[in-house]
Amino acid sequence: TIDNDTDTNRTLYIFNNGTKTETLNMTTSNWNVTGTLNWNREGYPLPAQTIISADLTLKVTTDAEAFSFDITITGTG
Repeated sequence: TIDNDTDTNRTLYIFNNGTKTETLNMTTSNWNVTGTLNWNREGYPLPAQTIISADLTLKVTTDAEAFSFDITITGTG
């Protein structure tokens, strides 16, 4: 259960296995609950062959026991 207006934090790790720096971007879709997802790596230039941690913060505006949404993280460069 995630309580209304309470931040829920998770850390994930991103590895650039390419040969050039990629600029990170996150999008979300298909929400079945009202909320927001923020992270600390938007626009971050991730060099080739580098791993970083990324912190995601989820906040929903109603109490939620079960919900879903899609997260897409891309690199362009």
